[in-house]
Amino acid sequence: MKLPLVVARQKSTVVFAFALFISLSYAVGGFSFFVLMTDPTPFWGHYATAFLLLPLATVIMVRQFVNYKVVRAGEGKLTISYPVRRTMRAYAPGSIAAWSETTVKTGKQQRYTELSIIFDDESRLDLGSQEYDQYGALVQWLNQKAGRKKRVN
Repeated sequence: MKLPLVVARQKSTVVFAFALFISLSYAVGGFSFFVLMTDPTPFWGHYATAFLLLPLATVIMVRQFVNYKVVRAGEGKLTISYPVRRTMRAYAPGSIAAWSETTVKTGKQQRYTELSIIFDDESRLDLGSQEYDQYGALVQWLNQKAGRKKRVN
């Protein structure tokens, strides 16, 4: 049975939430920085807000959007592409050293599941079920193509 191409990327709600947080952080931090530049005796909170929010927003923006990845599984290979970095890595199912699925109970009825794939070249891919769409289809592809390399936690 041939599986269709699985394309797992970050859900739009996750990207929107990070973009909203970064935008609000830059707006509040920029306003505080503006107050610091124009007011001769600014409130100390403007210092804290400007010098905490602006670097924090910058670090989160760089980390989130530079590490944005799209995982494609199908046609006998697993491809990880980083569009912002313009890099791509392709792996055959045989080059998967191990993979595991970890489930953490976060509430009464809620669970967070994370997929970790370790490749022969020591690189690692981690995907969360709440952040990435097509998560279940990717796990199904791994079960079919590299099922014997699954680690049980």
